[in-house]
Amino acid sequence: MNHFPAQASFDQKTPSRKRIILRDDQISWTEAMDLARWLSGQKKAFVLIDTGLFSLAELEWLATRKTIIVSYPEAGRSWSEILLLGKVARRAGRTVIFGYKGSETGEKLAEIYPGLRHMGRGGIDIHLSGRARKIEPEALSQLAADCREGQAYFVYYHYGPVEAWLHQLGREEAWIHLLDHFFNWSEMNDLEELFKSYSRKVKLVIHTEKENGTPELVEMVSKWGGYLVFSRPPWPSFKKGYQADPALPFRAYHLEPRALF
Repeated sequence: MNHFPAQASFDQKTPSRKRIILRDDQISWTEAMDLARWLSGQKKAFVLIDTGLFSLAELEWLATRKTIIVSYPEAGRSWSEILLLGKVARRAGRTVIFGYKGSETGEKLAEIYPGLRHMGRGGIDIHLSGRARKIEPEALSQLAADCREGQAYFVYYHYGPVEAWLHQLGREEAWIHLLDHFFNWSEMNDLEELFKSYSRKVKLVIHTEKENGTPELVEMVSKWGGYLVFSRPPWPSFKKGYQADPALPFRAYHLEPRALF
């Protein structure tokens, strides 16, 4: 089961966040209905993490009230059910996000991959971990192309150094998350080539953990675009040289990125 930080309760008098995030095991169905109705009227987002406790019909109802549903294989939904939820969500101006750690192998992986492709083509956002590396680069590129065809977000969390095959993901307009922990600052040309692989908006998200190499990052992001995410507040010398891009879209950023890196 995936575990993510979420609010355990809500105060209808003084909400300050743009969205409220809850798992389905933290709220009853009646409470979920009330919260979805109220937040919809307040123009705030209700994000429900699906662990399989609510029925498909209940999730459909929530989707009609602009709830963003985040599901995982552990919830036990078929890809056809996820697609149905996606259609309902799109009519309400929302989306469904499917997160996958990619840990299955053999026949199990062979069963899941076609479903991921169907979901991507059907407009379901897919957030995929690169840690397990069980899906070949060519298959990842195809999945990114499927999501682009379906106008969905394909978000890939790359665990490791920058590799040449990532350029194809960039050409398919995938969102790619990187950790600067793996960067070799003597080989920054590889990273710059990845920036250049995007023909339109650069969708690279770099999670920073160390100060070493910061000037190069500032220069690249300022020149090409992209996003920097800080594990701690940036140091003053960094702030002077970096002008932040507009806010990273919610759909491009997992609720807990460390769960997929």
